[in-house]
Amino acid sequence: MRTFLSHVSHFLLLLTLVSSCSKEPKKENHIDGMAPQSMPVQIRLHFQPLLETRTFEPKEQILHDLNLFLFHEDGSLEKHLFLNRQDLKPSDNAVSCHLNLLEGVHYHIRAAANLGYCLPDMTHLEELEGFRYHLAYPDDFSCGVPMTGSFDGAVDMNSAPARIDLNMERLLAKISISMDRRNLDEGIKLTVKGIWLRQIPKSVSLFQPSAARNNLDIFKKGYGVEYLQADALNREKVPGLSKEASLYLFENRLGNLLPEAKRMEDKILPNSIAEAELASYIEMEIEYQSELFSTAPEKYLLYRFYLGEGPQNFDIGRNCHYHYVIRPIGNGLKEISWRVDKTQLSPLKGSPFNIHPSQYIEGKAGEELYVWAELKNPTASFDIGMEELEYERKRGMFTYQVSPNGKGVRLQLKQQGSAILYMSSGSYSDMVFIVINP
Repeated sequence: MRTFLSHVSHFLLLLTLVSSCSKEPKKENHIDGMAPQSMPVQIRLHFQPLLETRTFEPKEQILHDLNLFLFHEDGSLEKHLFLNRQDLKPSDNAVSCHLNLLEGVHYHIRAAANLGYCLPDMTHLEELEGFRYHLAYPDDFSCGVPMTGSFDGAVDMNSAPARIDLNMERLLAKISISMDRRNLDEGIKLTVKGIWLRQIPKSVSLFQPSAARNNLDIFKKGYGVEYLQADALNREKVPGLSKEASLYLFENRLGNLLPEAKRMEDKILPNSIAEAELASYIEMEIEYQSELFSTAPEKYLLYRFYLGEGPQNFDIGRNCHYHYVIRPIGNGLKEISWRVDKTQLSPLKGSPFNIHPSQYIEGKAGEELYVWAELKNPTASFDIGMEELEYERKRGMFTYQVSPNGKGVRLQLKQQGSAILYMSSGSYSDMVFIVINP
């Protein structure tokens, strides 16, 4: 679910006349054939009180610095101001500065807050609107959340006071994640130890829709929280449903990269799609424990999922708040894809069978594989995992034929991707991870 951050992202830039003057009828923006008059104008930036946030999160409403640009109607630069917090006079839960503006003249006003430095002078509006702001580190928000706002038009000097509302938009998206454990089997314990953004943009366009430009414009490991900072996902808001942990990233609009995808389980980008290395995703590090499997110290079950709205879309918009609820089902391991990485799980007791040729197999589309189990007790019950085989067949990963004794399966690999088989004997189950290369 996405919501716009209206409660924390709406700033008002008030242009208020501070000197009075007598007004006469105007002719084409001037009085009696004279040039329009320059008038001192007070600029007031209003913002809401700070929210209660943990100290390691970006301060969502702090105003640290301000770049203010004034362009003429033709786009040429008239003035550029860089103001620190101490340069802005506090007044009635606001801060203010002054500019001289011409009455009745069309202006382009651009504001950029919390960038941490003075932007270079731009000779034309197009230069500023093409400018990209860069982070040195994925969590480098010591100056607060970067924001921008725009106004295009003439100042109305007839109102008392004259006023322009400038809607400041955060260049970041906020991602809030919770976990719903109510559909887990009894005895399954999932403890979140860390949660990270992967493949997030290093830079963002200040005033235009923005996306990562190439793989050099990407932090492979982005903003994240771990251990105590991630513990909100282990504490209940209501029985079975955790509190939220929040992460931040720049806008990353990549569009609909999987137009044929129907379910969230299908939202996995193959390497053949160029944007696969640019699409942002979440990776959760989880300690897992059940009667059959557990993770060793500092080894984790990984849950992954791409961001965006729905199975086809990979857009992350600026100034938006996205809420994701993770709902593991059954033993928490049933999904068979890149989204659930079980390679660090270890069985708690000896296996009643061995899998051949291996539990990790690589093949190519068009090849045939034969996978079988060797039971230590030949008379023991055995399940080849028909439900999972059928699931992968419907996904188009392979076709299959089970051997007459029910202990092996012949796979005809069809397309690039990954698949997992489950085999079980009694209460014990094990898996085979298959990577299909093009």
